[in-house]
Amino acid sequence: MRPLLKAFAAVVDKDPHARLVLKGSELLYPSRDEIAEASRVVLNATERAKISPRLIYTGSQLSFVQIAQLYQAADAYVSPYLAECFKLTVLSCFALKLV
Repeated sequence: MRPLLKAFAAVVDKDPHARLVLKGSELLYPSRDEIAEASRVVLNATERAKISPRLIYTGSQLSFVQIAQLYQAADAYVSPYLAECFKLTVLSCFALKLV
């Protein structure tokens, strides 16, 4: 998550219309808290102010159709997970993006 936030701060410099949509799962993990902590650790105050209005987060459960729509609306998909060895979400993204 930390490198993703830092990279997005650089992207916003080049494309002020860019948006970062983060999908968490508040029922399983404190994703919102992790994002806030990562922001405090890796971003300076200027970077936080720059990305804050461009960051969209949802921690709610989404249906299969809603997840597909989220993938299809994206220009890029980034998997910030360091521990998931097989990357099932990446495979799902590719499959759903083609629908």
